[in-house]
Amino acid sequence: MELDLRVQHHDDRAVVHVSGEVDLATCPQLRAVLGELVNQGVYHLIVDLEQVSFLDSSGIGVLIGVLRRVREHGGSLRLTAPSPHVRRVLELTGMTTLLSIYATLDETAPVEAL
Repeated sequence: MELDLRVQHHDDRAVVHVSGEVDLATCPQLRAVLGELVNQGVYHLIVDLEQVSFLDSSGIGVLIGVLRRVREHGGSLRLTAPSPHVRRVLELTGMTTLLSIYATLDETAPVEAL
């Protein structure tokens, strides 16, 4: 399955809307987009998972890597709107203790007007 990524910039923050399956075949795309944002100096990232139907350990690895990179710069990584299946994967892997996860994009304050 294909992965669709769309980035919205908001001052020093960015929202990455992800659609499709995040797996071994597609995670390089996600890593590249998130890595490029960090390289550009965007250290506060929100990853919108509302349209993600599948997430495996390679996708978790990408999120952990990006989390480490943004924290080196005093930044943050927030996840929003995971499906019940994706949320379960995040819980089983312990990601819910490392990351802030929000039910909706509107709850990811302090980013208003997304």
